[in-house]
Amino acid sequence: MEDKSVMDRAKEKLLPLIAVAKLKMASLLATAKLKSATLIAGTKNLQDHPQIINYRDKISQKSPIFLASTVGVAVFCIWAIFAIFADSKPSDELIFETITADGGNGLVYDAEILSRDGYKAGDNQYVVAVDYEITWKMDQEPALEIMMKQAYKEMKAQGIPEYQIKMALMFGGMSVALKPLTGEKPFKAGDRQKISESYTFVEAESGWRLLETE
Repeated sequence: MEDKSVMDRAKEKLLPLIAVAKLKMASLLATAKLKSATLIAGTKNLQDHPQIINYRDKISQKSPIFLASTVGVAVFCIWAIFAIFADSKPSDELIFETITADGGNGLVYDAEILSRDGYKAGDNQYVVAVDYEITWKMDQEPALEIMMKQAYKEMKAQGIPEYQIKMALMFGGMSVALKPLTGEKPFKAGDRQKISESYTFVEAESGWRLLETE
């Protein structure tokens, strides 16, 4: 059996606390509604009601440490709820970083996510289907030249052997060169292109990561 991640263990410990906090909050709200209804019915000026004055006096008598600890508990509960649900799926920011990982966004094209959908594929995997549109800022030949240079630098920084880099760039260039044979015309500056992709992410201790495929 695989060890549970730190986040999973934290969630298990926080869920009972949050459940108790919700019950207490619901009880306090119900009590407050009943008291406020009685107070409003019995006086025209709510602030001058004896019970309101009594509550204000009690609060003013509480020490700053008590009030600070009360606020701290409330902030912790809000943070806990956010922490549990914030990483339930890959964020839009991560999706955007994934579709623009070639480094061309803002340089040779502008990208915009149109829609996204997804589903859990196991305990620690999430599949995202995304539709996005890119608007080319230059013609195909200079755009590909810039992106090839960026791809070379990226692969070199990752320590990939020189011959593998050259092979990858060669196959990439061949795939582009063969596109006119299928009737696809070279893009021009200002052209828009809609693309649909599917990505699988794996949840690690540091967050969601793209599952690399061979």
